[in-house]
Amino acid sequence: MKPLRPHQQAALDLLRRSIGTGDVRLDGETWSQYRGSRYWVSDQARVYSTIRAGRLLKQTLTPQGYPYVSLMIGDVPVKTTVHRMVAELFVPGAGMTVNHKDGDKTNNLPRNLEWCSFSENNAHAHDHGLVRNFGSDHYAAKLNEATVKAVREMVASGFLHREAAVAFGITRKHVTKIVSGGAWRRA
Repeated sequence: MKPLRPHQQAALDLLRRSIGTGDVRLDGETWSQYRGSRYWVSDQARVYSTIRAGRLLKQTLTPQGYPYVSLMIGDVPVKTTVHRMVAELFVPGAGMTVNHKDGDKTNNLPRNLEWCSFSENNAHAHDHGLVRNFGSDHYAAKLNEATVKAVREMVASGFLHREAAVAFGITRKHVTKIVSGGAWRRA
């Protein structure tokens, strides 16, 4: 293993001496121990491991776009989102979930995070246009807005629902839902 540079060794020694003594200020960052483990989290959303030589942990994105790190808690590997770790240590208050005020999932600074309920988090996402799970953006959408408009126009001009269904390759029931507003209400 490569020897540590002097500044790395000094930082590691400071963190190891500080275990159990609260927050540590180092180069303009505040570091706090995460749940009494061997991991430290900074107010700049960086995660440091004191295991062996010590290092900053690589952050990877979840499929939803949130940065996470892999920790070893006891003998169990645990994947933990960075925004949750930062909020637990640096954001006052309590709640069921953590909201990103600016909607940027990778901005995990404490000033951008707040505790809230699930319904408040969902309302924030809808209010700021962060969620578009309807229309052609829906994961299961087989049609687009233009096709839906054409289906409605065809039925309005006198064609039967089954004729429109055959023309667009969808079921008659789907045509009925589109025309009645049960599906594609926003199109």
